Amino acid sequence: GKDILGVDPGRFLMVSVGRLAPVKGHACLIEACARLRRERHEFTCYVLGNGELEGRLQRQIRSRGLHDLVRL
Repeated sequence: GKDILGVDPGRFLMVSVGRLAPVKGHACLIEACARLRRERHEFTCYVLGNGELEGRLQRQIRSRGLHDLVRL
């Protein structure tokens, strides 16, 4: 079964909490997730927060095909 967050056992879990602003580096985190997917790592990433980059980060997640792995 899945854990309380809905993540399968054996998957890496990443969580970032903070304001969605350029200085926080969320765009870099999403690019790192794209690389992890290409290398076939099993993971789920939660990005928790709000701010000026929310729409841009959502588009980046979709354009990298990460909507099933990165949750904003």
